[in-house]
Order: sequence, then C-alpha cells, then structure tokens
Amino acid sequence: MLATYAADGYARVKGMSALITTFGVGELSAVNGIAGAFSEQIPVVAKLNNPVDIANQIDFTLRECWIRSRPVYITLPTDMVEAKVEGERLRTPIDLSEPTNDSDRENYVVNVILRTLYDAKDPIILVDACSIRHRVIPLVKKLIEKTQLPYFMTPMGLCEGSSGSLGFDPFVGSLKSDFNTAGFSYRTSQLNTINLHSTYCAVRFAEYPGVRMSGVLKTLIEKVDVSKVNVTPPSNKNGIITHAEKSSIITHDYFWPKIGEFLKERDVVILWGSIGWSVGACQGAALATKDAKDDRRTILFVGDGSFQLTAQELSTMIRHNLTPIIFVICNEGFTIERYIHGMEASYNDIAAWKFQDLVTVFGGTDKNTRKIQVKTRTELETLLKEDEFNAAKKLQFVELYMPKEDAPTVLVKTAEASAKVNKKRT
Repeated sequence: MLATYAADGYARVKGMSALITTFGVGELSAVNGIAGAFSEQIPVVAKLNNPVDIANQIDFTLRECWIRSRPVYITLPTDMVEAKVEGERLRTPIDLSEPTNDSDRENYVVNVILRTLYDAKDPIILVDACSIRHRVIPLVKKLIEKTQLPYFMTPMGLCEGSSGSLGFDPFVGSLKSDFNTAGFSYRTSQLNTINLHSTYCAVRFAEYPGVRMSGVLKTLIEKVDVSKVNVTPPSNKNGIITHAEKSSIITHDYFWPKIGEFLKERDVVILWGSIGWSVGACQGAALATKDAKDDRRTILFVGDGSFQLTAQELSTMIRHNLTPIIFVICNEGFTIERYIHGMEASYNDIAAWKFQDLVTVFGGTDKNTRKIQVKTRTELETLLKEDEFNAAKKLQFVELYMPKEDAPTVLVKTAEASAKVNKKRT
C-alpha cells in the first residue's frame, strides 16, 4: 500500500510512475492506493494480456495511462519475464501527443461557449484538479491573462469561496468529490455552468462527448473577443491577518501564515485529507525531484494520527537519502474527526509517540538527518529563518506541538458541513 502512495506522489511531480508488486497478496495490498489514484486521475500502473504482441501492448497501455491520466495494470507471468520480444518496435518512441478533436465539432462547441460567455453578467473561472492532471494549466493561464476574468481554485486547486451569487462559471477540469466540494455543498447551478473536461465539454445541460478541453481551450484563446466579456472587478478584498496576541502557543491561525512566508516558488507541498496517504506520497514526491535532478524542496505537513498509520515510510526516505522537510503536527489524535463526530470520542485518541526518536530508530544519523522539537512561537520563527533549515540538504523532521482542539478555520467549516450532511442522513 505504501508503494502505491509513493507512486501516486511521484506521478504528481513527474507526470507518471510505475509500481511493481507480487502476484496476489501484493496486488490485494495495493488495491486501496490504486483505487485512490483512479479516483483522482493519477497515472500509475499498466496492463497487458497477450505475450504474442507484448511490446505493442505495453506501449499502448503506457500511452493510455498518460492520455487518460488513470492507473492501468500490467501482469507479467513468471515464464514471460525473460521472454525475448521483437526489438524493432522498441526503437519507436511512444506517441504521447494529445488526441485532437474533430474540427467541426470543436468549433461548434467553442461558438456555443463564446455566445454563453458574452451573455454572462459576471463570469468567473473555476480551476480544478483535472486541469493539472491533464496538463492544460498553461492554456488556462493564457485564457485568464487574455480575458482578465476573475479565477478561483477548488481545495484540490486550492481556494476557499462560494460562487452561488455570481453570473456564470466556466469550470475547467472539475473533480467533484466530497472533500473537493465541502460535502457537495457547492451552489453552482447547472444553468450557469460551462464544464470543460478531458473527454467532454458541457454547456448548461448540453453535453458534447469526445470534445476534449485541451483543443477547446486553444481555440477559445484564439477566438475570444475580450471586448465582449463582462469583467467586473472584485468589490471586496481579503483582510490582512495580524497576530497581535502575545501567546507563545502555536495555533493554526498563527502557523499557516508563517508557513506562507517560509514557502518558496516551486516547493512541492504535501498535505491531504486521506489519512496515511501523505507520508508515502512525500517519499514518492521527494524521489521524483531527486530523479529529475531538481532543487525543489519537498515539504510534508501531517497530523500525528495520520503519521502513525504509515510511519515506516520514513525508513524508506532515509534509505534513499531523500531530503524532505517533515512537519508532524502533534495534537493528540484525529482533530478533524473530533469536529465531525464529537470532540471527546475516544476512538480519535492515539498513543503518545516520541516521534522524533523514529528518525534514529529507522537508521537516521546526524550526517543525513536532523530532528527538531518545536513547542513555542519563538522556536518556530527561529527555525523558519535558519539558513540550514531553508537549504533542506538533509531529511529534517520537525515535531511540532499544537493544542488538541485547535484547527484551521477552513477545516472547521468543512467539518461542520460534513457533520450537517451526516445528521440529515440519520
């Protein structure tokens, strides 16, 4: 399972990854992670059946993995592993180019979109996860720059906000999961939505299968008449968060703005709501940046409860000499579950580990690792300003303490929304 999490994280950084398991028991252990990769459209593994045309099958499968951004599955029987194949096919690079749309259908859909967009009162653009998965972010950026439309990102994108009162929403690469929509609480009417996706486009209630968003975006950028787009400047702005209180306790409202100042452009940041996933994904992401000979920092934020589920992956990071910065937020258990199901529910409590000692247990030394305990704001600010810590030349493990009942405002609101949905179902 941890290998699937690592493959997931690797693919998010480099675009695609491979996973090898033993037959049967290994596959069963990997099912959970592969299912997660499928649900979020992460290209991980591959499938083949017939050894007669094995090279072509593998190439076809790898191309499908890339184009569809979904896991695919390769099975190699033991008597096939060392079988010889025709070598000529191996000299031909795999064609990874995106399929093109039928030009007539694409132009028709673009014209429908433009008419709808020009009639919209206050259109905005919502950017979601599948725009990343299917590699259209550069096109989305060009469209935003040309039209100057306000844009927002979903939690998997990332942004907080509601568009319920706005005029029209072009939605690029939507992935409408419970987490990504705050428990399906979004209030965007289908009548006010243009949805661009990897295999179809939809305008209001009309769906156009087989018209892919990559081609549509390119044509939109060429054809859109910006003088006909109603762009309204935002009337409200986010307030500036201040931390005038003199408490030494590290809270989420204090912590995350400080981390915002600490982060650098192109940092790979790992944090997620799937309990246990992020530790394995951190290993994969850090390995991907290492393989790419990239100087990007990999930074993991994980709760103590989540870390306990997949802590052994720390050993793999140390073995491969990876250099992530790992923040383990120690707050005595599963805080988000407390907000959903009750603050005192005992099943959300965990054993009190000496987390930083695991670095030594798993083979870390002063040469290739560093462990730090942070309990006060002064200690945190000193650490974040430190040159050695910012350089991230070795694995750095930060055991950071926060109050048990403290949580980010957005998380609290999301938990409250989930609790309301759960209450309606009972």
